[in-house]
Order: sequence, then C-alpha cells, then structure tokens
Amino acid sequence: MEQYGLPTYDAGVLVAEREVADWFEQAAKGRDAKQVANWVITELFGALNRAGLDISRCPIRPEQLGRLLDLLNEGRLSGRLAKEVFAIMFETGQDPDVIVEERGLVQVTDAAALEPVVEEVIPANPKQIENYRKNPKVIGWFVGQVMRATGGRANPQLVKELLEKKLDEVVGGS
Repeated sequence: MEQYGLPTYDAGVLVAEREVADWFEQAAKGRDAKQVANWVITELFGALNRAGLDISRCPIRPEQLGRLLDLLNEGRLSGRLAKEVFAIMFETGQDPDVIVEERGLVQVTDAAALEPVVEEVIPANPKQIENYRKNPKVIGWFVGQVMRATGGRANPQLVKELLEKKLDEVVGGS
C-alpha cells in the first residue's frame, strides 16, 4: 500500500497470491501503479476467470500490459481501443504494438483528419442541430456519430472540441 500508493482493497487483492503480486510488480515498473492495479483487477482477472485460467497460465506477460498502458497514456489508444487491444492480446499473446500496427487501431488525433467527418455529420442531422440549440448536452449524440464513423478511433475530446466549434458556428449563424 505504501510503496505503490494503493488502497487497502487493491493491495489485498494483489498480494493474496505471491505470483499475482510478482506479476503486478513487473507490470507496474515505472508506471502509475493504481492504473496498473485497476487493469489487473478488472480486465485481467475478468479475462482469466472467463477462460478458467490462473495467473501462471496467463497469455499476457506483465511487460505487455505495461506497454498497452503506455500506448493508452501516450494518447495513441483511447480507453475503448485499449480494451479491444487487450482482448486480442489475451486471445493471441501478441504484443500490443504489433496488434495496433497490423489492425490500424491507432487513435486519430489529427484535427485535419477529423474535420471532414464533423463537416459531414452536422448537416446530415438538422433535427439534432435544433436539439443542440435548445440543449448543448446533445453534443454527446454528435460525438457518438463521429466515433461511429471513425470506427471508434477518433480522440473523443478532440471530436467534442471540433463539434462545439462547428455547431456554435452553425447555431450562431442561423
């Protein structure tokens, strides 16, 4: 708890078995231990449980999970894409970099690449533009449309910023 700054529950789960504690420590080297603990406890343990495996037969090595979290923290993967890559890692044992490269799963963070999608989604949905005028929270619907159009690869925060700018122009200019 002290060394990694983990809450009692997380620490208790991770030290219940020596092999799990060792696995966690390898994955957490140089990383945010709380984030690693969350992924181990939820994603990894869930996948192991569904597959009827224990940590000794885990198809993912600690370094691979660590690298996946690096890709997430670097902004190369969204949370959704990271979970998708994790599932493939668990199934194949492949490194996350290989999966991302082979399957083109890198998050789109280039505004110029996303603007045409935003330009397409807004005019195609005049009723939602009216709803946005009354309630700006409707922007979430537009974000969902852009995410769907990009196969979930767009950076959601960037999409939201681009949509806000464009929708404010459309709503303000009409």
